[in-house]
Amino acid sequence: MRVCFISSEDSLWTGVTCTLGRKGALHTVFHTTLDSVGFTDCDQVVYSGFLPTAIVRDMMLPAGSKTKDFPAAIEYQFVRTQPLDATASKYWEYVQLSRKQKDAPFPIRAAAVSQTAYQERLEILNQGGVKIDCFILTPLLFFNELFPGASESFPPTRENIMAYFQNTTNRDFAEFARQCNEHQIADPILQINLYMALRFFQTCDAGHVLYMCPEMLPDQMRPARCRTLKRINFAFCAVLLLLIGWMAYQHFMQSYQTYSSLARRNADLDKQVRQLQKETLKINSEIKLLQSYRDLNAGHPDIRPVLREISLKIPSYMWVDSFRFSNDTVELSVKSEKDDINFYGTMQEGNHYKLLNLRKNRGSQEQIQYSVSLKPESK
Repeated sequence: MRVCFISSEDSLWTGVTCTLGRKGALHTVFHTTLDSVGFTDCDQVVYSGFLPTAIVRDMMLPAGSKTKDFPAAIEYQFVRTQPLDATASKYWEYVQLSRKQKDAPFPIRAAAVSQTAYQERLEILNQGGVKIDCFILTPLLFFNELFPGASESFPPTRENIMAYFQNTTNRDFAEFARQCNEHQIADPILQINLYMALRFFQTCDAGHVLYMCPEMLPDQMRPARCRTLKRINFAFCAVLLLLIGWMAYQHFMQSYQTYSSLARRNADLDKQVRQLQKETLKINSEIKLLQSYRDLNAGHPDIRPVLREISLKIPSYMWVDSFRFSNDTVELSVKSEKDDINFYGTMQEGNHYKLLNLRKNRGSQEQIQYSVSLKPESK
């Protein structure tokens, strides 16, 4: 992550840009003017400085407290009780320090600043055209976990912090100060501001959490990054939405066509069902009529198989002109366009009847008439 740390004192601007990783700060670049800072290449811009009215307090929150409830608890216990202005300060932040045990209370260091002093510093940033992601009050970071022995210089005022670094044997700060001097950053306050912010971000993975109240950084003070990427993402999302809309439209049309086809098929089936119902009613009525007939003629044999068999046997040039059923005998009158010497043999054998008599008579218009007597039988 590429981070830019900046600070100012008496219209003098300085900065340090570096890449923070597991191996510490890499590719460090020092800046003595804002023009030399490549803000667009940084993932985060951090401002740190001393404000004259800043007040720092250490407090403990109960072990059972939830992290999401910390801001409200700190604002109630600390910020609203500070005599910074005539009204309570709107500008405050805190750092959650590491606990020695899991069931121990949460150690908190909070800092607040008066509205007048903070607005003056924001105006300086605005005049320089600087957009930042984080505003750190330098005294907030002066605690033992980062700087051993810092508690002996409490409260962490500007004078106490300067005295600590002037008398310290911290080799890291000494090397950082030497590099600052080589790059014409000679003000010790600016060196301390930059070093403490850099040191804090290097140890953020140790459990240190920085929280700023929402009023500290209004939207107009935050940088707008990745504008090109945002435009690309917006265009991509727009194209994606269009594709989704087109696919949804195609799916809707396909579903509508399927529905229309099924509706037409259902209408045809309903029509066929109604037709079959009518035919079923007609057949049922015929069955009832036939059953009524059979009930009225109980004991009489069924001559339908006899008539069916005869219609299959007689040649195409013969036809049954009339028939009569009486005394268990079927009397048929069969007419033919020509004489058939094999007609007797054709009619002699039957599956559903017994031939009783067959006579041949000469009919009118050169037609042959046969009188056939049959007795229905079931084999």
